[in-house]
Amino acid sequence: QLLSDYDKDLDSASLEEIHDSLARLVVKQVNEKSSKTLANNRGKKTINYISIEFLIGNSLENNLWNMCEYKNVEKILKQHKISLSEVISVENDAGLGNGGLGRLAACFLESLATLGYSAMGHSLLYRYGLFKQSIVNGEQKEQADEWLEKGHIWLNEKKDKAVKVNFGGKLEEFVDYYGTYHYKLVDPICVEAVPYDLMMTGYKLEGNAPLRLWKANYVGCESEQNYEQTRRDVDAINDYLYPADDNEYGKALRLKQEYFLASASIQNIINEHIEKGYAINDVAEWVAVHLNDTHPVFLIVELMRILLDEYHLPWDEAWNIVTDTISYTNHTVLSESLEVQPYWLVEKHMPRIASLLKEIDRRLRNKLKYDCNYCGAKVENMAIISNGKVYMTNLAVYASNSVNGVSSIHTEILKHDLLKNYYELYPNKFVNVTNGVTHRKWLAFANPSLHKFISKRIGEDYLLDASLLKELEKYASDSKTLNELKKVKLENKKRFAKYLKETQGIEINPEARIDVQAKRIHEYKRQLLNALRIIYLYSELKKNPEWDMTPQTFVFAGKAASSYYMAKRIIKLISQLARQIENDPIANKKIKIVFVENFSVSVSQLLTPATDVSEQISLVGKEASGTGNMKAIFNGALMMDTIDGANIEIMEKCGIDNSFSFGLTVEGKQAIDERGYHPMDYYNCDERIRRVITYLDNGFNGESFHDISQYLLAETPYRDNYMCLADFGDYLRADSLMDMTYRNSDEWFRKTLLSIARNYYFSSDRSIKEYAEKIWKL
Repeated sequence: QLLSDYDKDLDSASLEEIHDSLARLVVKQVNEKSSKTLANNRGKKTINYISIEFLIGNSLENNLWNMCEYKNVEKILKQHKISLSEVISVENDAGLGNGGLGRLAACFLESLATLGYSAMGHSLLYRYGLFKQSIVNGEQKEQADEWLEKGHIWLNEKKDKAVKVNFGGKLEEFVDYYGTYHYKLVDPICVEAVPYDLMMTGYKLEGNAPLRLWKANYVGCESEQNYEQTRRDVDAINDYLYPADDNEYGKALRLKQEYFLASASIQNIINEHIEKGYAINDVAEWVAVHLNDTHPVFLIVELMRILLDEYHLPWDEAWNIVTDTISYTNHTVLSESLEVQPYWLVEKHMPRIASLLKEIDRRLRNKLKYDCNYCGAKVENMAIISNGKVYMTNLAVYASNSVNGVSSIHTEILKHDLLKNYYELYPNKFVNVTNGVTHRKWLAFANPSLHKFISKRIGEDYLLDASLLKELEKYASDSKTLNELKKVKLENKKRFAKYLKETQGIEINPEARIDVQAKRIHEYKRQLLNALRIIYLYSELKKNPEWDMTPQTFVFAGKAASSYYMAKRIIKLISQLARQIENDPIANKKIKIVFVENFSVSVSQLLTPATDVSEQISLVGKEASGTGNMKAIFNGALMMDTIDGANIEIMEKCGIDNSFSFGLTVEGKQAIDERGYHPMDYYNCDERIRRVITYLDNGFNGESFHDISQYLLAETPYRDNYMCLADFGDYLRADSLMDMTYRNSDEWFRKTLLSIARNYYFSSDRSIKEYAEKIWKL
C-alpha cells in the first residue's frame, strides 16, 4: 500500500504516510466485509440509533483491534523501529462527542455490530467537535478541535443518499377539491443534507453498524437576499457540538442542528425502507428508531410531516406508525437538561413543524381532558406546548412506544416523580435498561496486561460472553494471582505516568494511590466536593506534618462548557490548589493533584487502567446512570460512590463490601427538601467544614475563592443546589475506610478481583440484548 500511495517502503515513509496507507488498507478490508454484512442483514428489522453525539475515539485503533490485527501490525512496525501508538496518534480522536451520552452510543453501536443485529447510527458531521481544552494559568482555554484533518479517510460520502431539509419560509394552507387541507412552504431556505458513513465494526468484523454523519450544504432559496449570511448560518450547523446557547443566535443554531439531524435521518430511513420494496404502512414492522435523549425528538414531528404531506396518510394512521416505530431513552433528571424550546423560535425556523406541534398538543389536551378527566396543572404538566414553550421530553414520552431510564433508580424517579403523570397514563411504556460499556474495548484493548492476566486463567471466550468473567472468583484467595494482579496495576500506573510526563511535563509517583474523577465538569458531578476533601486532607497535613498519610494522586479530567462560569471556577480552584500543594515541601510528598488536559477516549484508555479509586459522587437522585465506574471496575478499581444512579446496581452485583459508599439516602434527601437545605447548619456543627471554608477564603497560590465559599454557604438564590456540605462529613468517613482497606494490599486486590469478575453484568452486550427484547422487538 505504501508503494502504491507514495512509492516508499516502511523505512523511508513518514509517520503520516504510514498512517494514511495503513488506514486505506484497513478501509478496503472492512468494506469487503461490510458488503457481506449488508447481505446477511437483508430481511432483518433495522435499528436506527439517533444521537447528537458519538464518542468513538480513534478509528485506526478501533478497526485494527476489531480485525484482530493490532498485535500483528504492531509486531511488523516494531521490526522497523516504528511505534504503532505513534502512528495511531497521527489521527485525532473523532470530534463527534463529549461525555457519557456519546460514549454510551459508541459502545452500543459496537455491541450491535458484534452481536449481529442490523443497525445504523445517525449523527452530525461536526467540523470541530466540542473544543480542544488546555489549562493556562489554571484556567480552561478552548481551541477549535480540527479532527477532520485525518478523519476524512474513514468517511465514505453517500451523495446519492442526500436529502433536502427546509428552514424558514412562509406556510400557506389550501383546501383541495375533496375538502382536504394541504400545506405549502413558500420560499424556504433549502439545505442539502449529505451523509458520510463512518465504519463502526464489531469484534472480529462479525458485523458492521455504520455511523451515518450528516453534513449541511446550502442550496439556496427563491429570493437570494442575504446570501452570504445565510450560507454562513447553514455552515454553522456542522461547526460545533453544543454551541453556546446563551443568546438568540446560539439558541437558534442548536434548534437548527437538532431539526437538521432529525429531518435528514428520518427522510433517509423512510427512503431506504421504500427502496427495499416495503409499503409505507409497514414501517414499524421493518424499522425501529431509537432517540438517544431529547436532542433528536423533532424526528417525531418530521415523521408525521412526511406521512401526512408526502404520503397523504390520515392523521390517526400516521400517528400509529410514529408511535409503533419510535422509542426513547431519557438520560437525565436535571431540569436544565429536560429540553424546552421557545415556540416562537420553532415557528420562525420550522413553520410546518410548529403547526404540527400545535395539532399534536391540541389532540393530547383533548385526550387528557375528555378521556382521562384531567384538568388544570396536570394537563399543563403533560402538555407539549405550554406558556409559549415546547416541552421536548413530553413530546418524546407521548409519541414513543417505549420510554426507558438507564438505571433502576433513574427509571423509578421517572415513573414516580419526573414523569409521574405520564406513567399513570401509560404504565406499560416505561421500562428500565441499565447502561453498560463494551468490555472488549474498555478491558481487553485498553488494558492488554489485564487481558493477558484474565485469558491465562479463563481463556479469551469472555470477549464474546462477558458472563465468563465470573470464573475469576475462584482465584480471589490465591496469593499468587493477587500478587500478579498487583503487578498489572502497577504496570498500568507507570504507563499513565509516562504519558503525563511526555504530554504535560507532570511527574507522578506510580506507587501512590491514584484517585480519579474523570467526567465533564459540572456542579452536579460534584468535583467541588472532591476538592473540599483534598483541602481538608491538606489542612490535616499542615496541622500535623508527621501524619502517616497514604501517598495519593488525585486526578481530575473533563471539560467545562465554554459559557459555564461555576464549572470553570471549579477548574481554577483545583488548579490553584494543585500549585500550592506542589510548592509545599511537606504536603507534596503525600498529595499530588493533576488536571489532565483535553480528556478524550484515547486518554481515558490510559487513565482508566491506572485508576485505583473511581469517584462517582453526585448527590442522590441527580445522576441517571454513570458509566465511568463500570469502565473503572472492569480495570481493577474500586469505587467511592453515593447511593445514586447505576452505583446501586454495581454494589448489588459486585458486592456492597467492595465499594465505599457515603452520603444522603433518597429518604434523607427528601427530608432535607421538605424542611429546606440550610448549609450554615453544617458549617456551625462541623469544625472541619469551618476550616475548609477558611482555606477557601484565604485562597490558594495567591487567589481567594471567597466566591465559592459564599456559594457553598448561601441560602438563596444562588447557592449549592447539590448539597456538598450535607455529604461532606460522611465523605470523609468513607475516605478513611477506603484508606484503611487500601493499606491491606491483599484485601484490596481480593476486592478488585471479585469486582472484575462480577462486573460482567455491565457489559453493553447485555444492555443491547435487553433493548432488542424489551423495546425494539428484534
